[in-house]
Amino acid sequence: MAEFRIGDRVFRTKGEALEAVQALRNRYTVGGRVNRPEDDAFLRDLLDLHDFAAAKIGCGVDHFIIDDPYLGKSSGFRIIRTDGSDMDFSFRHIIYPKKARTEVLGALRAEINDITSSYFESRRQEGTLISDKSGDALDPEHCRVSHHFRGPRFVEIAAEFIGPDGNWESVAITSSDEEGVALLADPEVRQRWREHYSGRKVLALLAEDEHKQLGSGRRTSRP
Repeated sequence: MAEFRIGDRVFRTKGEALEAVQALRNRYTVGGRVNRPEDDAFLRDLLDLHDFAAAKIGCGVDHFIIDDPYLGKSSGFRIIRTDGSDMDFSFRHIIYPKKARTEVLGALRAEINDITSSYFESRRQEGTLISDKSGDALDPEHCRVSHHFRGPRFVEIAAEFIGPDGNWESVAITSSDEEGVALLADPEVRQRWREHYSGRKVLALLAEDEHKQLGSGRRTSRP
């Protein structure tokens, strides 16, 4: 069985991923704001995997709170948008989707990690480790390579590659490589994906707080 990825975190099974999300939820009380930066970032990465991420995100995510129990179910999370509106989302739906979208997105991301890493390293070597938004110098440990600041979100690039039919199930992936990361099984598909991604990506560097303020379901990458 392929591993499950939420942002930069790789879980051996979906059960482990579910336990991590539940543990995050249990650190807070019902109605409480998710105020730890690492928890907020984790939930944004999780939300980005939702089938209807764009609709859930709306104008942008400001923060998350712990939702009230609903119809006897354990409490989950509620999105508070930048305009003050709110929306719930099911983390179980994300982890156990009806389609193969989540697993394929993880494999597509793994296939281009070297490209985002090379971008970060090239910026560092050029002496341009500055925010593309503010122009301020960046701490290498607290900045992100962003897709969404100047270009399409990673999930949009991936969806374009899959095609208008949204047939995620047609993309074969491996169980895992030696490091526990699922990859695309067909070398020809891998090459086509890398060419498509390279032609569509518009990368930028942002500070972590700036990337949070984007309020989107981006997938920005840690350098």
